[in-house]
Amino acid sequence: MQRNNCPIGKVVPALLMLFEDLKKLKINGIAVSGKYATLRDLLVKSFEKKFKYELQSNLYLVSSLLLTSKLHMWYKRNFGKEFVSKAIASLVEIVLLLKP
Repeated sequence: MQRNNCPIGKVVPALLMLFEDLKKLKINGIAVSGKYATLRDLLVKSFEKKFKYELQSNLYLVSSLLLTSKLHMWYKRNFGKEFVSKAIASLVEIVLLLKP
């Protein structure tokens, strides 16, 4: 998910894109159900648990927003608007912490 030379700003959007794509997963044009849907849901929960810190970190949110060269990857995705709102709120919070 995150290579040594990969900016931290790519991690959260990549995870959110993965979650969104898994929710839309189809096999041979048919939406997954039954055991496949259960497996998909467990996979998403496992990733959410593994990357809990990154998904809740203000630093990761702000970094993703400031990594403007990658905005086109996720900005118009379903999660984009909520993600931008959280990132801007986090940016304000970080700036207020740094203000003397």
